[in-house]
Amino acid sequence: MSEAPVRRPATVLLVIAVSAFLATFNETFLNVALTPIMQDFSISSAMVQWVSTAYMLVAAVTVPVTSFLYRSIPTKTLSIVAICLLLAGTILGAIAVSFPMLIVARVIQALGTGMVVPIGMNLTLLVAPQGKLGSYMGVVSAVTLLGPAFGPIAGGTLLSVANWHFLFLVFAILVAITLILTFAFIDNFASLSHPSLDALSVALVTIGLLGIMYGVSSAFSGTPAIAGLSAVIGVIALAAFILRQRNLETPLLDLRPFKIASFNVSLAVVFVAFMAVFAMNIILPLFMQGALGLSAMDAALTLLAPCMLCCIFAPIAGHLFDRFGLAFTLPIALAVMAFFMFMLSRLDTSTTTLLIVAFYAPVLIGCSFSVGPAQSFALGRLTPELHAHGVTACYTVIQVAGCIGSSFYVGIMSASETGALAAGANAISANATGFSTACVAAACFAVLGFCFALATSILSRRESPVSTAAERAQLSLEKVMAMDVYRISDQASAYDALLAMVEHKTGGLPIVKKDGHIVGFISDGDIMRALTDETKDSLGMAYYYALWMRRNDLHDSFESLKSIRALDIATKNVISVETTMGLEAVCRALSDVRIKKIPVTENGAIVGSVSRSDLLRYLVSSAV
Repeated sequence: MSEAPVRRPATVLLVIAVSAFLATFNETFLNVALTPIMQDFSISSAMVQWVSTAYMLVAAVTVPVTSFLYRSIPTKTLSIVAICLLLAGTILGAIAVSFPMLIVARVIQALGTGMVVPIGMNLTLLVAPQGKLGSYMGVVSAVTLLGPAFGPIAGGTLLSVANWHFLFLVFAILVAITLILTFAFIDNFASLSHPSLDALSVALVTIGLLGIMYGVSSAFSGTPAIAGLSAVIGVIALAAFILRQRNLETPLLDLRPFKIASFNVSLAVVFVAFMAVFAMNIILPLFMQGALGLSAMDAALTLLAPCMLCCIFAPIAGHLFDRFGLAFTLPIALAVMAFFMFMLSRLDTSTTTLLIVAFYAPVLIGCSFSVGPAQSFALGRLTPELHAHGVTACYTVIQVAGCIGSSFYVGIMSASETGALAAGANAISANATGFSTACVAAACFAVLGFCFALATSILSRRESPVSTAAERAQLSLEKVMAMDVYRISDQASAYDALLAMVEHKTGGLPIVKKDGHIVGFISDGDIMRALTDETKDSLGMAYYYALWMRRNDLHDSFESLKSIRALDIATKNVISVETTMGLEAVCRALSDVRIKKIPVTENGAIVGSVSRSDLLRYLVSSAV
């Protein structure tokens, strides 16, 4: 249950989308400036790559810690801190006078962006109205796909009129605007559980992710022995992290989501799709510049139209998921990606930019119809207390996919190109050969993604519609019901009930047995009737005021309540709703003018309550 009501979920979504766009946009925004940075600081191409590599590594290891922070720090404060870190790193980058200073700036930026997207995804799950999770997640997935693709385009445009410091200055302005929006519209929506932080878990997951990602990213460009050793250390550390989480009472990452088959295969689909997108943002411009002779700006502009189509189709995919699920659309999306990846591999030195757009646009559209729905489906399988852990797993997969995908496919392209040159091909033909080989590899991985999509589709159809509806109903109720339910024992007196009502400022209390099952409900009306020995509500408040004025009589009446068992004067036929019954059942129950609050039970035991005013506020806020 959220601490603050969400009155304008669409406005909150806009702020989330802007923040997520800037975070992912920043991952590739500076890639076009690597050459001038290398020249300004007189460093090698291997050294300048750390501008991107350090950023990706730090952002990835920040994600698991963000899960802990999200459950420990108020949402508004955490969001502002994340944006401030991004802003501080950006300003430091704008004034950087040395390469180490620039690396520090990128690390600070990565700390912020590593927090921004997981926070945004958690908030999306929290603020999305019932039945609109797919649409809301579609918007978030659209901007996370558009950001990395649009970064080189915007960066190249700005770099054509100013130096690389100017890129940081422009980005700083955008981040400052986002900070203002965050301060104005993000509130403390999420409830806090204040878990304890296990330092060893943080160390193990950091070593694990850094080791694996560095090992894979340096496999083609570094020393194979060091890359292999790094990957082995990473795998061992990650295995130790998993074992430790199983033995902790409050783990840094709850592993229960990974026990759900549909969650795992959905994340596999997301991994394959993001590998392809991040890789294509690099190898397509390399192909267009190396084999077709296009300028960096022309290559970037060629990719603009497919990127915009991705932004358009992602929300549509989310809306279709809300209405029809993903049983049929997800396999089709991956099949489209695989086919057009293969078609891209057929391109040669005589290819036109129009043909590139025609083949690449379906790849991004297929990605739009896979990433958002797969994320929505995966996270929708989880109960609210596991949302933060599911988001951590999901976004870590995205970050790892981006890092590994870029290094893996670029490495394949480079190795194939080197082989073609050794075989006597000229530079242009060798570049085209390398691009073709990388696309074939990407198509093969897309076929693997198609298999995962089929598995997801089968699992989604095997789920009982009743079970799925029950899960959604329970999630809806948990957004609106009060968890801190005041109650009294079935052995309590009417006087005890009266004191509890006064203390908790409520007009009625459920009466429960030791096992939590409700056996009655006592209201202030029941107490008032007991005070006057009346069986009907025939006496008005004026009578009770007169009784109150006669203090001795009132005292005697209160004393008499001590000898009356609350359950004896309470309503025995208590109307309640199970968590699986959903909001419609609550609305029907509260339609009775005599009922203002209704208990919520789980297997007969009380777990919460919903009042008429709470329900009305929730319905209004969800519709605004």
